[in-house]
Amino acid sequence: MSRTTSRVIRDRAVCRAHGIAGVLARPAAGAERAVVVIGGSEGGLHERDAVALAEEGFAALALAYFGAAGVPPVLVDVPLEYFTRAVDLLESEGFAPGAIGLLGGSRGGEAALLVGSRDERVGSVVSVVGSGVVTQGIDYRAGRLDAILRTSGPAWTVDGEALPFLPYEVTPELVAAIERHEPVALRDGFAALPTDPDVLDRISIPVERIRRRPARGRRRRPDVGLPRLPPGGRRPAAPGGPPVPVGERRRRPCRAHDRRPAGRRLDEPRPGTGRHLPARRRPRDHGAGARGDVGPDHRLPAVHAAPRRLDKLSSSSIGGNFTALPGR
Repeated sequence: MSRTTSRVIRDRAVCRAHGIAGVLARPAAGAERAVVVIGGSEGGLHERDAVALAEEGFAALALAYFGAAGVPPVLVDVPLEYFTRAVDLLESEGFAPGAIGLLGGSRGGEAALLVGSRDERVGSVVSVVGSGVVTQGIDYRAGRLDAILRTSGPAWTVDGEALPFLPYEVTPELVAAIERHEPVALRDGFAALPTDPDVLDRISIPVERIRRRPARGRRRRPDVGLPRLPPGGRRPAAPGGPPVPVGERRRRPCRAHDRRPAGRRLDEPRPGTGRHLPARRRPRDHGAGARGDVGPDHRLPAVHAAPRRLDKLSSSSIGGNFTALPGR
């Protein structure tokens, strides 16, 4: 049943008809572009974010892929084909290939990059502190954090086969911190990136495949947003994941034919883009609770900053810095 406000129409029935758990929020005046909104390791449905985007003129499909009714309770063995159904839905609603984008935070950013690199209909991707490599699943049913890290299986599958991933690593220091009832950073649970280039390539997300339809007379270029490396340095680890500048390195060769960067950080002011407003903040939470327990309602730190058009997005869905796509 659809729910209509003066500005936004929310439709759940169309999602059920396509076999997905979600809500499609559309501007009452119509939209030319659409985006799939994918949450992170907290799971659930980010309807508020979709409505905020609809209020700005986008058709936004908030998609739940675990931790909600009608989807698995944990982030394990989630088929990427499920996200393809969301793209199918938007295409059936009249949005042409190239006019459909993906917006994901944390693990949702990782999913967005994976799906965008495999589906040519996706014209743009925004990954908010999403990993550049495939990471392991999260089975909250295991209980304490160290048990979750030891027992969780793969996060994503394609055609029923698990995607290779960067595994967790439970160190004595991590267990000791949990035993002392100290907060821990989830990034400390990830193993180091493999030094073997072939192994690293198997778990890396091929972000260079993400394309949009080129304007007439212009070559195709990646339309993907990823965190930029600081000048002369290494990008710090995201609060909920491993230090992975891998996506930046894979994306860099694709710029040879286009001098403009393939993506930019939204917290970096740029001439002509207007004033950047701070997003809402909440107390920082860098990892597990006092006992090392985590659950579906676990939250990453709030965004550092966001531009005017996206400052309505709820901080429950994202952590770290926004990254944007080229505006034209």
